[in-house]
Amino acid sequence: MYFLNAVTIGIYVLSQIILILTILKNWWALGAIMLGCFFFTAAQVLMYRFSNQICEGVNHYLDGLFFGTLCNLFAVMMLFKYWDMITTEDLEFSVSNTDGAVPWTNGFFDEKDNREPSSAIG
Repeated sequence: MYFLNAVTIGIYVLSQIILILTILKNWWALGAIMLGCFFFTAAQVLMYRFSNQICEGVNHYLDGLFFGTLCNLFAVMMLFKYWDMITTEDLEFSVSNTDGAVPWTNGFFDEKDNREPSSAIG
């Protein structure tokens, strides 16, 4: 089961690295992917290899799961940062941004004046 997960993550990372190197030419995005891979690998190592040593070292107050979860959080944050770097639209501020907004009509307003209700409502 873990082998299939590793293969899937490897294929995703390899495809994103190929995308960065061939099309995007954005080296900051490559850094975000590499940091995400580092933190994900560190999380797995902390959880499965050093959990007992951490647990005994801090008198059973924490274990490797705590630090592994933090590293997984950082890995997901890097994945979001990577997506934010390669996406050209600024979706974070799209609700209040009216620059370049497409005017819409839904049949309730006249084409000439969008503030007045239409008299020809079905």
